[in-house]
Amino acid sequence: MNKYFYACFFLFTVSINSTNALGWLIEQLTTLTKTSDCIQIPDSVIFAESTTFIPGKDGSLQTIPANFNCVYNISVPTNSTDGLYAVVTVLNGLKGVNDFMLVTETTGKLVKITSTSDFLRSFKMVPGSRMSVQVVTKSVQMNSQFEITVQYHAAIIGQNLKMKTGGEMNFVDVKAIGDDSSFFNSVTYTGTEPILVTLATDQNSFDGYTNCYVIDGTIQNQVQVYQVDDLLHKSRLTTTYNSVTIVSFDELYFQFVLNPASEAAPFTSLTSSAIKQTDDYYYLLGNRAVEFVNFNSVGILMDNVRMDTEPCNATVVSGPPNNSSKVLLDLSTYPLMPQNFNVKYFTIISNECRFEFSVRASNRIE
Repeated sequence: MNKYFYACFFLFTVSINSTNALGWLIEQLTTLTKTSDCIQIPDSVIFAESTTFIPGKDGSLQTIPANFNCVYNISVPTNSTDGLYAVVTVLNGLKGVNDFMLVTETTGKLVKITSTSDFLRSFKMVPGSRMSVQVVTKSVQMNSQFEITVQYHAAIIGQNLKMKTGGEMNFVDVKAIGDDSSFFNSVTYTGTEPILVTLATDQNSFDGYTNCYVIDGTIQNQVQVYQVDDLLHKSRLTTTYNSVTIVSFDELYFQFVLNPASEAAPFTSLTSSAIKQTDDYYYLLGNRAVEFVNFNSVGILMDNVRMDTEPCNATVVSGPPNNSSKVLLDLSTYPLMPQNFNVKYFTIISNECRFEFSVRASNRIE
């Protein structure tokens, strides 16, 4: 059989399958062009209940060429009353040992994804925030793949409340900042000075993942976004400006206490704690203050006081640790225990004193 016959046979075979082959070729070239061009999300597809896929159109994994390096920037707009939040899903089809994706979360935290990482990672974006995903392949073509899905949803921005002053305590229970009709809920508190935010929830019962965020600033003017996970080790933060925003994505767990930063200045430590149904024991020493809040009802019982210094200069005051709060109990007089206070909150202050005590809700359920 001569070369002419082989050539004719080849052309005949290609012509029979030309439609399928051409379609496949166009699809491959289109996919590679999309990834190679590092196409960003156009503004025209950023609206409520919109879903967009990077870099494809159907949410399937897309092959990445060698020597690929692209940073995909994702943002969600907002104003003072409404905006969008987003759920970002990253699918990991990396195969090269040196290929990777680097996610910069809205908090600024970096998450590196490699071929050995989980197949799926999900991230939430509060209104007005930004995040990015950098996708990198090396010089050897390993047929690595990836896909990013961005789902935009409507968000009604919560109230912007003024910080209470005087003897009133500012506290936030995320269960109370929204309603069951919305997955996204928020509240902003604004004062006349930077705000100290302390986590009142017992960290020992924390399961390691939250849908709750704290924003230094307002939704429109964000200095820094923190996930509550970031606060667990230090339990507190002081805002840069005079506002703080609590954001909940269907979170029902966390409670916070807010103070003007100046209220914390006289103490080496100002913390907060949520009152439970069972006794919680505390040991204070030095110049410290702890704010206690019964988030579920009214009534706090104090008991099991043991003084390790003589005399012990310590007091229980009716609100936050400032001059407007009234003294409910002077512990230096060694009062009889237990003491039942018909209040929702109080602060126990230690002035260079070392002592132990317990607190619980007055209406304990046995």
